[in-house]
Amino acid sequence: MPAEYREFFELSLSERHERFRTFPVEKQLDVYFYAIGREPPDFGFADDIALRGKEVVPFLFERLKSEKDEYNQAALIRVFESLSARGDLRGRQDIVERIRAIVSNMKDFKGEAKATLEEIERNTHE
Repeated sequence: MPAEYREFFELSLSERHERFRTFPVEKQLDVYFYAIGREPPDFGFADDIALRGKEVVPFLFERLKSEKDEYNQAALIRVFESLSARGDLRGRQDIVERIRAIVSNMKDFKGEAKATLEEIERNTHE
């Protein structure tokens, strides 16, 4: 474990989330991917990334398009689910379609990603 992450993960849960929210989105995603790769995986940072609201959507799509690892793709789709639950994607069928295109090409995590996409669809209806 990199020293930077060791120090971060030694913090209490509330301190971790508080510090996480101060990171730029690029670093947030790096820490998030690290957190979901641990045992047990910690997907809780998806909600913290979603707190950034609509401003983070373009960056998330770029990362989703460039990400080759399906596990990480599914984790990014969870961030979109958090955004949709907050109401930040209401009426954004274009986002649903872009995510659907990525999910359709998935193999190993397709079922999980499809279930998450269905939740996004429910949350985005106007």
